[in-house]
Amino acid sequence: EISISDVIVSAQILKTKTIPVKLTVSGETETDYRYTGMNYSPKNITVAGYDDDLKQITALTIPSDVISIKGLTETTNKQITISSYLPAGISVVSDLSTIDVTLNIEPVLTQEVTISKDSITVNGKSDLLDYSYSDNNDLIIQVKGIAEELEELDAANIKAAINVSGLVPGSHSVKVTFETTGSYKISDEYFVAVNVAEKTAPPDDSASQSQQNESETAAR
Repeated sequence: EISISDVIVSAQILKTKTIPVKLTVSGETETDYRYTGMNYSPKNITVAGYDDDLKQITALTIPSDVISIKGLTETTNKQITISSYLPAGISVVSDLSTIDVTLNIEPVLTQEVTISKDSITVNGKSDLLDYSYSDNNDLIIQVKGIAEELEELDAANIKAAINVSGLVPGSHSVKVTFETTGSYKISDEYFVAVNVAEKTAPPDDSASQSQQNESETAAR
């Protein structure tokens, strides 16, 4: 026996919307380590809510202070609870509850590179002066970068230059500047010893010819 023949059911119908997940990081890694980017999943999530609430949300944005790379010395995994960053009235469709994040950290390595002094560009020369290096020894520099960058490192891609404008005759220590095509960094500052001297005036051909003519006349 049943006491009722009809059942009234009330159901809440919500709209859904797919939005992107946006993440940024904060902080700095330890010295001699570099943050090279992140991987995370999912990139998009589907949320549900009333129409007015859905209009207010265009992305799930995780504040930068939530994902800090401060002090990291190795690749690190983190999980972020989605519901903590959704506005009131919005919920996630499906059983998905977290965003899985991988922060890629790589050590910065050091590699020696040999720069020939003949390849150093000399800027600012005066037509009245001669310039030369005190020695012909190659310039050895230290280059820092992650393993992938150093594997592709080529000394030909490092342009070295000095500026000798304003130098007077004598010996000078001149700073070398570098222009590179990669993300690696030149460690420390480097200098080369440059000798500056006044150019020797070429012999006066007309005067020499006159002296020769006088000598020939006297001989006659």
